[in-house]
Amino acid sequence: MDKDRFSDGVFFKWLNQKEIYAKYDNKGRARKLQAYLDKLHEDYIATRPGADFGDDSHGLFGYILENNNVEKMELDQVKKYVEKLTLNDIDIQKTVISLSEADAIKYGYTTKEAWKNLIIERINEIAEEFGIKPENVEWTASYHSKKNNPHCHLLFWNKNQNLELQKKPYVRYKKIRKALAKTIFKLKLKSLYDIKNVSKKLIAEMTNEELAKYKNDLKEIYKNPDMKLRIVDTNREEQLILDSLKDLNIDEKLYICDIEEPTNFTEIKKIEVDKYEYKNFGEQAILYRENSYLDSAQFLANFSDLKVYKTIEELQNYINVKKQEHFDIENNLKEIMPDIFGIPIISNKFKEENFSILLSKIIRLKEISNDFEKGFKYQYQIPEVKMYVNEISKLILNSSEDCKNEFNEYIQASINASRILEEISNKKDYEKIKKIAERDMLNKMGNQILQLIKEVNLEEYLRKKQEWKDNTIKFQEAQGIKKANIEQEIKNIESKNARRIINDVFKMLSEENISHNAYYNRIKNSTNLSKQAKREIYLKNRMKGSIDWGTER
Repeated sequence: MDKDRFSDGVFFKWLNQKEIYAKYDNKGRARKLQAYLDKLHEDYIATRPGADFGDDSHGLFGYILENNNVEKMELDQVKKYVEKLTLNDIDIQKTVISLSEADAIKYGYTTKEAWKNLIIERINEIAEEFGIKPENVEWTASYHSKKNNPHCHLLFWNKNQNLELQKKPYVRYKKIRKALAKTIFKLKLKSLYDIKNVSKKLIAEMTNEELAKYKNDLKEIYKNPDMKLRIVDTNREEQLILDSLKDLNIDEKLYICDIEEPTNFTEIKKIEVDKYEYKNFGEQAILYRENSYLDSAQFLANFSDLKVYKTIEELQNYINVKKQEHFDIENNLKEIMPDIFGIPIISNKFKEENFSILLSKIIRLKEISNDFEKGFKYQYQIPEVKMYVNEISKLILNSSEDCKNEFNEYIQASINASRILEEISNKKDYEKIKKIAERDMLNKMGNQILQLIKEVNLEEYLRKKQEWKDNTIKFQEAQGIKKANIEQEIKNIESKNARRIINDVFKMLSEENISHNAYYNRIKNSTNLSKQAKREIYLKNRMKGSIDWGTER
């Protein structure tokens, strides 16, 4: 096994190594200039497009000034503190941790909170590589939900740095990546550690010395010094293989796979009388022995049922059958439970100039709906309110390219499904289906928006707006700072609420697409069904609501 296998998906980069080294070579920037640049860097990671603000006014989190709730601190306070540190000649280490988009979605690292928990768990090990003791480390970080490259900016420093010690840090990146991987891929690693069960027959044939070496080898292979071995009875499986080997000629092969996960299989080749060559395939190999030091080793199995094939072609056919079976099961789950599958990453690239318009429209909606006297369900609203909610939905689509893409993907999947069902024979049919799909999705967005309005507290925003309006008339020159502060508070509240609404609408659109595309795939793959049978599937789904065609969410 590749020793660094699980750190391949984690990338750790020290961004300012040259900057730090230049300082210790007396070639660095003037301290005031460096302090200004470090303050700008903090502002950049906290506010740049793509930063995940969560429910806060900026994207930072971390631990400084004995405060582990940096996200609730004023951004200016954090920036000034970092600037002061640099002016006092303390090194600010600027780093970035990134994952592939697939891994971020698979393991749940798509939110500010998930990254915060990761850094809290591993910051001491990261800081240790820079020569910083746990009691001295302070840090700030920000998660940027960039499509194809989700990443976390991390700044940290030694608050009690010995300024007399002029030493360049030597950093072992591989060690940091492994520390991070232990958290990110903990479930994957655990599944591998847990499959190593030992057969009774193997243990009985081992001497104490062999058993000790065997345990140590496994711990080294799986990088788990605390790994426990379980003793299991594999007589039935052993007998199955022994019976299958009886008629095997020299240079012939057998393939033994797990019935449920046939991509985990072992190839056994007879090379001499009573001597075989074993080769394992898949992450959870059935046989431990790969021409190992221990000839008597038989099994390290965690499988209840095995299947034997005499040719690789027969095995591949079975693998294909199982893959299709798994695909069908997954599609069914996606249709009825889309929320259990990974939601795509939203880029957080918003048209921020629309935030104020969006909040203003929501406030105006309260007036038009007579303070939501019909409740918060889209279908119960009067036509005027529905039209206004649709305007808000379209503004959201115009404010987020990712939301617009999810919306359009849903429309296209509806058109594709209708083509398979032979419901489109001309342009008029096409436009009709498209219009129905757009209406259905706007209905769903309307429900989502109304529910969010019910949950979002806009009283503070309205109060600040009124305060700003009242004071614009009587503000004097000396009060300009107060006015600017109120304006910034208003913008922060607008950003916080607008981002929440857009993110939640994106999540809803994505879940609808997961379900809708699974439905489309099922229709597409039902090539042996008649047109009538396909129509019945379509109608059945509409009736039972496993595909929600425009009804309440």
